[in-house]
Amino acid sequence: MNENSKTSTMINLHIATMLGEHYYTYGDAAKSFETLSAAIEHLSQIIKYNYLTYHKAMFLTQYSISANAVGNVTEARDGANLLTEIKNSGYDEWYQTNGYLLQAQAWGQDAAKAKEFYQKAHDMAAENGFEDLKNSIADNLK
Repeated sequence: MNENSKTSTMINLHIATMLGEHYYTYGDAAKSFETLSAAIEHLSQIIKYNYLTYHKAMFLTQYSISANAVGNVTEARDGANLLTEIKNSGYDEWYQTNGYLLQAQAWGQDAAKAKEFYQKAHDMAAENGFEDLKNSIADNLK
């Protein structure tokens, strides 16, 4: 397979996402972020392809979570921001809601900014009928 093809790039991004999730799940956030950071080039190679939105969203979600876990809040915010910009996928609102939630978590040190993003996530969840997500976000607005 051509290493520069969209297919192999997408596969590499997907594998990095799964490895990053594995490392994070088993308590090695640093290894997770390292793995995902090494794969960021693959994201930039497929970012324009709407039909690969699912893979981009999975990657960005784990990237933001892992970056935040290792204290790299700038990268966590950037990843979450890209997640909120996903369009034309059929799951836009779900990804955007989670992107706002991840933004809030990455702004945790700045309570006012975090609350702003929690409110955006809450409003979008309520608007789109994501009741469980809305209820879990509501705890952060108290």
